[in-house]
Amino acid sequence: MNKVLILTNSINGLYSFRRELIEELINERFEVYISSPVGYRKEYFEKLKCIFIETSIARHGLNPISDLNLVFKYIKIIKKINPKVVLTYTIKPNIYGGIACRLLKVPYISNITGLGTAIENKGILQKIALILYKLGLKKASCIFFQNESNQKFFLDKQIVSGKTILIPGSGVNLSHHCFEEYPCDNNKIKFLFIGRIMKDKGINELLEVINRRNYKYWMGMDEKVPF
Repeated sequence: MNKVLILTNSINGLYSFRRELIEELINERFEVYISSPVGYRKEYFEKLKCIFIETSIARHGLNPISDLNLVFKYIKIIKKINPKVVLTYTIKPNIYGGIACRLLKVPYISNITGLGTAIENKGILQKIALILYKLGLKKASCIFFQNESNQKFFLDKQIVSGKTILIPGSGVNLSHHCFEEYPCDNNKIKFLFIGRIMKDKGINELLEVINRRNYKYWMGMDEKVPF
């Protein structure tokens, strides 16, 4: 049976965005291994007969010793499992998992869901992050991007040189998330923000639009005036 190793920084995020892929891999008779910090969704994947490998990751940490240790962890895991292919998600698994796969000459596929704060903010941290990404992605069999601007950024900066594919996001399971009519009140304008309260997630743009709308309301301007 062919083995697939998945490297991620969140088992719960894997459940939210990748569980259908894992279910399909199992249906295709792959033996699936998951390397991730422990989370409450761990039991779901164990019921699918996935083999869970607890791997602690300092998701927002900047300690180079801790990150170097993660490379050694991944090397140890890959050597033990000997997978046919490794799938990496999120920044640190993409970088340090990619470096481990390069050293061991194991095929790997990476998924870039966003740039992350370290790259979006210019400075020495961005330069280091770009160098690390270049090291981690250089030998990837394929790199998936979920955002056209992210793909262009990586190509323009010559971080990636191999095969890249732009995909339309992570997808939505319509069996679990059925279409529902949005509650509408014609007398009110409502703003819905789905995301973390972070600058790079768009919270500043939301607050700007709300402030502009409130200003027009209090000035007695026509509601139909565009923002």
